[in-house]
Order: sequence, then C-alpha cells, then structure tokens
Amino acid sequence: MTIARIVSLVVGASSEERDLAAAERAAIESAFSLGTTFKAEVRLLHVAVDPARAIPLLSEGMSGTMASRLSAELAAEAQRADAAVDQLYRELCLDRGLPLIEKGARPKPGVFAVVLEKSVGVEEEVLSARAKLADLVVLPHPTREEGGSSPTVEGVLFNSGRPVLLTPHQGLTSLPSRMAVAWNGSAEAARAVAQAMPLLKRAEEVVVISGESDEAPPEAQPSALAGYLAAHGLETATWRYQPDDWPVARSLVQEVRKSGAGLLVMGAYGHSRMRELLLGGATREALRASDLAIYMAH
Repeated sequence: MTIARIVSLVVGASSEERDLAAAERAAIESAFSLGTTFKAEVRLLHVAVDPARAIPLLSEGMSGTMASRLSAELAAEAQRADAAVDQLYRELCLDRGLPLIEKGARPKPGVFAVVLEKSVGVEEEVLSARAKLADLVVLPHPTREEGGSSPTVEGVLFNSGRPVLLTPHQGLTSLPSRMAVAWNGSAEAARAVAQAMPLLKRAEEVVVISGESDEAPPEAQPSALAGYLAAHGLETATWRYQPDDWPVARSLVQEVRKSGAGLLVMGAYGHSRMRELLLGGATREALRASDLAIYMAH
C-alpha cells in the first residue's frame, strides 16, 4: 500500500483573505512535500463557480436587474480567482521548476510531478468526484468563519470513500516522527488506520490514544490496536486518559497535544452530522485544531 496520487484544492484566495490565502498555500506546500516523500502525482484542482447554476439558488425573490447584477459579480469573482490561481501556480510550480505533467499526458508511476486542473461546478461535488480516483486529499483546516464545519471536507469524507489530510496552519514540510491514532474500536477508526498505514509506517513511534473506559470491548482497548500495529512492524505506545473535566471530544485534541504527536489519525463522523452539530463531537473539535495535522476517514 502506498500513495500514488494526491489531490489538493486551489481556491485562489484574494489578498484581503489573508488567513485563507496562507492556509491555502500551506496545504499546497504540504501536498508537494508528501508528493516528494511518496514519489506521487499531485493534482491541484480549482473549481470555479457556475453563475448559471448558482443564480437560481440565490436569486429567489430578486428582480431581473438584481439577478443580472449578481450574475455579473459572480462571473467577475470567478475571473479574479482564476487569475489568482494562475499566479499561485506560476509562483509555486513554474518558477521553482517543479516537474509538471502536460495536460492529457499519463503520469509516470513512482515519480513526483504536478498538474493543474480547472473545472466549473460545485466545489465539494467536483472535488469528491476527483477524490474517488486519488489516494489522499490534502486540504487546509476550515476557516474561523466556518468553525468546526466545512461542506468541502464533509463532502469528500462522505461521498468519495477517500481520506482527507487537514494541514496545520504552519504547513507540513515533513512527516512528524511521532504520530497519534484516536482509537475507540469503531469502523471509522479502523478504516482510518488502514488507509493511513503508508504515513504511519514512516513514523518512529505511533501513540494509540483512547478515552474509553475499561468496560469497552476488547477490540476497543488501545492495547488491541497497539498489537495490530506492532504486527506491521510499528513501534507503538498507548495513552489512556479519563475525560472527567472536559467533553471527550475536546479532551482528545488536548491529549494529542500533550503526547507530542505531530499528526493525528482518526475516524470522522462516527455520529450523524446533525448530532455533531448540536452536541459537538471529536470531528468538529479536530476541524478547529488548526495547529495539528489531522488525517480523517469515514
């Protein structure tokens, strides 16, 4: 099992959106670092808004003049973002002399190279479709405005069957030597571990973190996962904690920081999105932890 194709989103953030622009750049740089490490193809994807599709959704109750003005504004923003994407691609790829894949060409296996693809549509739908033919999707953490939710992240997790790596705000220039796995014995957690194995095998130590009690079934005990990882030749340690003072979800992020791990592997949305929204949950708390690299699978 390896990583041969990585997809990363390029939105073309404006100069006024400093946090988003910095997060976008950090995610792309992280994708390049992973592409170099795994000798993988990195596909940069930009999805422009389709005014013809967006206007019917936004213009209910508007006059024809207002709808026309809105359409013109959306088209102008799409053009600005497209130019920003071209500038970023030129700066990060062309000016650096990175190996590129020509449009329509088949990539060479086992060689790091970059390709830029532009599409039109709904971002989460297009990205989810492209992710089905990739091994990993690299995205920045949601912005502060989005909080602990992101339609794009959720769309990929629920609709593509592929994992998402959320990069920390400082980027991921190399894989951390110590990684953590949040383990509760769920199918989502097991799937995340299996898909993250190429990354975990490059760690010097994997810490299995669990907030479950002794009453949990045998397969949910951290020692059970540690034994499985040891069978794959991974150096493992267990980290148990009692979430007495914090909600379990928030405790998990705090414990990862305490463990010194630089990357967390976890199952995403073990509960419904509505329950996560109303009551909070480990996924939402992890989405807010922009200082951590989070590898998620559903």
